[in-house]
Amino acid sequence: MIRSRAGDFFYTHEEIQDMIREIQRLKSYRIDGFVFGALSHGDIGNITLDMASVYQICKAAYPIPVTIHKAIDLCTDILKEVEKLKNVNNVKFILSSGGAKDAASGLQTLNAMQKQAGDSLQVIAAGKITKDNLPSLSKKLKLNYFHGRKIV
Repeated sequence: MIRSRAGDFFYTHEEIQDMIREIQRLKSYRIDGFVFGALSHGDIGNITLDMASVYQICKAAYPIPVTIHKAIDLCTDILKEVEKLKNVNNVKFILSSGGAKDAASGLQTLNAMQKQAGDSLQVIAAGKITKDNLPSLSKKLKLNYFHGRKIV
């Protein structure tokens, strides 16, 4: 995961440049992918993905795939943000709990996200997924990928 600091996902230009330098350094290793997310305040007070930063990070990471992490869950219109990500060449995955506190609570949005993404992106369900609730969630979610610290 590429982050310049702990805290929120509203980054300064300098912080994005630091992350780009870190990606360039890490690309010399066998990296399977980068995980990243950045937010911005929209013109009417809504929260959106900071697409300028997403494009910069993805350009630096290319051709390595990028996963947009749970920062997307803070966006005002998650499905609109998924649509934007379909146009970014090396964004391949979106890690999300569907904007809810956990994947079980966000399952309708997670399914809607995957439908919106089509074949362009894969949504990875996240948020309190365990070995106990995975069988039930996998039946309800039309997803191929699940993330959780307590799955195994």
